[in-house]
Amino acid sequence: MVCFHISFFATVLDDLTGPLSIGKAIGSVRIDEAFQAEVERRLGLIDREDEEDPGISKYTAHDMAKNHFQSIKTQFGTPMQELLDEIILHVPGLRKDFYHMEAKISHGSMIFTK
Repeated sequence: MVCFHISFFATVLDDLTGPLSIGKAIGSVRIDEAFQAEVERRLGLIDREDEEDPGISKYTAHDMAKNHFQSIKTQFGTPMQELLDEIILHVPGLRKDFYHMEAKISHGSMIFTK
């Protein structure tokens, strides 16, 4: 079983007293990129030739990272969020009855464990 663990750790930023490196992803952007890559990996596990069309677009992972995930990311460390063992995010376009064990999708939602 493949599990995606959302890990939050201190990110050491570059020294900002010197010349800035334009276009270099730091901190929050790297977290978003890692989340989107994991969603893309999981969605890639769905074999579209064997499955009925699940209804997802090529932009689904990006949409999840820029919309649904932001509310989770900004709540990290709050008492309520700390109580959760799993984070469940709806996958836009998936039917509510869609399941895929390997991609950790249940009821059309992707499950992330801490």
